[in-house]
Amino acid sequence: MGAVLALVGAIVGRAIGFIPNPFNGGEPAPTGRVDVVHILRNQTLEVFRGREIGGEESGQNGFTLEVARSSENAAGRACRLVWSYLDANVPTAVADPTLVNQAAEEVDGDARACQNQVRLWTPAPASLAEYELIQVRIELWHGDTRLGSALSEKIPMG
Repeated sequence: MGAVLALVGAIVGRAIGFIPNPFNGGEPAPTGRVDVVHILRNQTLEVFRGREIGGEESGQNGFTLEVARSSENAAGRACRLVWSYLDANVPTAVADPTLVNQAAEEVDGDARACQNQVRLWTPAPASLAEYELIQVRIELWHGDTRLGSALSEKIPMG
């Protein structure tokens, strides 16, 4: 009789969610998305950092991208942004490997957050002038899982 009551208790406990399902695969997989909201051209890193306002600009030009990211089931500060330049006419990655799959290091905001809007800066070296049109691809990663990818508008380089 005791065994029957234990079995009924286990079934009822599982049915109402009190006892976890042993066949469940654990935590749900993280999901997310990233969007390029806005892009500014010809901004130096010093201007991006807020160190050079007014006066004559110096240093390498780049692009400042405003990026919105969102996620579900991802640890709060375990994400990262990765950027790449693409030849927009093909579209494939540009030939310079230093401009492909780069971790976003120049970020205004929390670079490791999985949700929020940030600004990031990418360098625009002279080698990009050989392309008629480029795009910047931004990817949101959580560990080894790519949560989302977005492309900027096409940017004329000529």
